[in-house]
Amino acid sequence: MKRSELLARWLGVVLGVVGGFLLGYFMVRGNARPGWAIIGLTTLEGLIFAYLGTPYLLGGWRRINFRLTSTPLPDLLSGLLGIVVGLVVAALIGLFVRDLPYGVALSFVLALLLAAQGASLGLTRRAELADAQAARPPRTGRLDRYAEGTLDQPPGDRGR
Repeated sequence: MKRSELLARWLGVVLGVVGGFLLGYFMVRGNARPGWAIIGLTTLEGLIFAYLGTPYLLGGWRRINFRLTSTPLPDLLSGLLGIVVGLVVAALIGLFVRDLPYGVALSFVLALLLAAQGASLGLTRRAELADAQAARPPRTGRLDRYAEGTLDQPPGDRGR
């Protein structure tokens, strides 16, 4: 097990213990007699669930990290550009949606959907963007003609 994974697992256990303790404390807060047994049981429950559940969360993180490191950079950049465009469109639409009932929640959901759609669009249209840049007309300057062999002397070498 890597050192970072071990640290993340123990951090998850600490969070589980704190969460279990707080759950037990808020459950017995209004009672006249202290419920140390309930607090102890919920703390133990938080410890067990966190210790057993953290590897599943770390496995998901490993998969995400692997996909990010194995994806080619042009795909990542085009996806990021699509997300930015989707969020800009969502912000523009969200200005009008916020006045509606449940407008803030609707604006949030709209931002998530348009960001995902923008990433998808950016990834599918990446090839077209690369083809558009590759299809530029060739340059026909003196240096290009010299490189092709259609010009006898190099540019800047006049009559020497």
